[in-house]
Amino acid sequence: MTPFSLGTVQRALRDLADQGLVVRQHGLGSFVAEHKREIQQAWHCRFLGDDGVTILPVYSKVVQRVAVKDQGPWNQHLGKGPSEVMRLDRVVNINAEFNVYSRFYGDRILLKRMWDMPLERLEGVNFQQLIGKHLQLPITDIKHLVGLGRFDAEAAEHSGAKPGSACIHLRAIAHAGRDLCVYYQEFCIPQTSRALEIPEQTPAFSGA
Repeated sequence: MTPFSLGTVQRALRDLADQGLVVRQHGLGSFVAEHKREIQQAWHCRFLGDDGVTILPVYSKVVQRVAVKDQGPWNQHLGKGPSEVMRLDRVVNINAEFNVYSRFYGDRILLKRMWDMPLERLEGVNFQQLIGKHLQLPITDIKHLVGLGRFDAEAAEHSGAKPGSACIHLRAIAHAGRDLCVYYQEFCIPQTSRALEIPEQTPAFSGA
């Protein structure tokens, strides 16, 4: 369809993908990438570059925000009934290489600003930073729990993974002070050769 050779077109697509302008999905094709906003000072999704030191850029897109209607492990930590908890789902893109699916749970009243804000204003936002600086709830402690899991249908649909495929299941439980659990967050991470760095301490107002 064009006067260019197949090799030239393939190189052009590869260069566009490297720049993050095109997303290539195996078995589906190449697609123009949506505009992404980078999360500054990512905390939970800290994947290392080839040098083993550099933190790869992280971008996020909000999928949905809903009031939780069922019970789950988040209730145990947040200490709230289902109707008091909100859930924010995001697709977190790592360096235009792969997608992580995130579910963020928090108290709808305590985090009222996050419940009321237009969804587009939450894209590319560092949630922990927003909570610390603007809601005056600095995170003082985060516990990370890592295990094996599988992509459910919803997470697979939005992240481009195959339903039922294996994933790293990362959970983050954040506290302000000794007793107040501010949020419970889950991440479905596809199989990747990239190393995930889990920080030993929580710096003030930093996170993802």
